[in-house]
Amino acid sequence: MNLPLGWNARPASNGDADAIRAVVFDALREYGLAPNPAGTDADLDDIERITGATAVGLLSLKM
Repeated sequence: MNLPLGWNARPASNGDADAIRAVVFDALREYGLAPNPAGTDADLDDIERITGATAVGLLSLKM
């Protein structure tokens, strides 16, 4: 994979869960849906289990 200079790619980990939840929950709210962290969205608590070999993308811009 060719990434722009200064970018890197790495597997998602459980350490990314807070950031991933924020992105997912913001998207749900944009569509008028309420996040349900104790129910349908509980799988976001274990990112490593749910991603397995699946590619996951999350872009973080630090300025």
